[in-house]
Amino acid sequence: MVDGKKNKVYGQNLCYLAKLFPDQKTLYYDVDLFLFYVLCECDNLGCHMVGYFSKELSDMTAIKVEDILTTLQSLELIQYRKGRHLICADPKVLDRHLKVVGRGGLEVDVSKLIWTPCTEQS
Repeated sequence: MVDGKKNKVYGQNLCYLAKLFPDQKTLYYDVDLFLFYVLCECDNLGCHMVGYFSKELSDMTAIKVEDILTTLQSLELIQYRKGRHLICADPKVLDRHLKVVGRGGLEVDVSKLIWTPCTEQS
């Protein structure tokens, strides 16, 4: 998780990167009110960003685990097995999402995906 208030330039650069894709229409210069969740794939060369999503914050709201689960469920990228939620990047589902936005398939080595949810700090 990247806090736009603490990492302003990084957040702005994520917004610039998103402008490369036609479905992203808004460019935010003021990223102080955003949290960015970055999904990375790790291999022997290091970790590489695969995608991200952002959530606008206000004094009254904050991103919740339910927000992440709902988003991943709507994209069919999460499954509930043996009492745990698991991110399952099925190649067929990924290909379908990529075709919707006008790009071809993408090979993802699921064994290299590592995600640890953020825990609240006191």
